[in-house]
Amino acid sequence: MQNRKWFLPLSAISFSLSIYTFNTSRIVAPLLVLVLAIAFWRKLWETKKQTITAVIVGFLIILPVLGFLVSPQAKLRFNEVNIFTDINIIKTANQEIANDNNAIWSKIIHNRRLLFSVDFMQHYFDNLSPSFLFIKGMEIRSFQLKKRDKCTYGIFPFLLLEYSSL
Repeated sequence: MQNRKWFLPLSAISFSLSIYTFNTSRIVAPLLVLVLAIAFWRKLWETKKQTITAVIVGFLIILPVLGFLVSPQAKLRFNEVNIFTDINIIKTANQEIANDNNAIWSKIIHNRRLLFSVDFMQHYFDNLSPSFLFIKGMEIRSFQLKKRDKCTYGIFPFLLLEYSSL
């Protein structure tokens, strides 16, 4: 255990560098660090020196990107890929509730949180669909690549190999 206690600063470096990658990492990494810190607070307390070192190193790595994370440019990308910016789900829920004369049961069935959950699961499983992967892709035009089929068709044999191994 003594040799592995210095893995904590290395872990902080990995989590901090992940902030520089995708928007998902900017949300998941801090939440995961928080959950792990709560779950292992006793071990972190026992190895104070490594914990303090990890926090300082992680903060120093994240420091240059903090200004960007609160900028309008960062929020723009988040809003484009965020399912909660689709106002049609809320309009649909409200219309269905109004169609049912604002009944309590209708508010439960046509709850916008439930509709957002369904929308999330549909988009989540899009990543496994061959149609999404090789033909239609993302619906947001600004995120699509020209001539993307050359790359995805090259991946197709590996995807078949993976599906066959399940």
